[in-house]
Amino acid sequence: MAESPLQPARFRIRYTEPNSHRPGSVAERLRQATTAAGVGKVWWYRVPLLIPLAWILYRHLLDSECGSIFGGLNLAIHEGGHLFFMWFGSDFLAVAGGTLLQCLCPVVTGVMFYKQRDFFAIGVACFWLGTNFAHIAPYAADARLQMLPLVSPFGGAPGHDWSYLLGTLGLLPHDQLIGGIFQLSGIFSMGGGIFAASWVLWVMATSDEAALL
Repeated sequence: MAESPLQPARFRIRYTEPNSHRPGSVAERLRQATTAAGVGKVWWYRVPLLIPLAWILYRHLLDSECGSIFGGLNLAIHEGGHLFFMWFGSDFLAVAGGTLLQCLCPVVTGVMFYKQRDFFAIGVACFWLGTNFAHIAPYAADARLQMLPLVSPFGGAPGHDWSYLLGTLGLLPHDQLIGGIFQLSGIFSMGGGIFAASWVLWVMATSDEAALL
């Protein structure tokens, strides 16, 4: 039956509960995840690790070819990359494999630490990746001049990876630019890793203080 036009319109008032589970900003969600991951972990004994990392970054800012405690590890992984990728049967991949593996290892390590919810260690892995970029930078920039001393675990005269790679790709005239890109990437990656690790410790510290109040 149709309603009479003289009857007032019917209104239905709907009451809605505030959505307390509405996701916040990216920064808020990241802080919440970091706080949850830091429960039960001690933050203060990780602080001393930031000191040598900051010192390594400072030295790289003064001298782009300086070494670090990561140098031997990076070189060993680099040479292992040549051995691993030569099994794929490509000369180009075998030469590039050293650089590929030394950059992949920190990335894989960071993913592993993410699965373990250790966000501080992810910052350290990011720093480690930056040391690899910084190690690659002078090597790539030396592609034409080939003045850097080279090592090879296979005996004989060592070849210059980046002279071959850039020459094959037709990018040899741009070796200085490519080296500069690696250098900047290394500085930003190392600086970003220190900042991220410091921020994680700050979140853990302030969360512990709030829990005591």
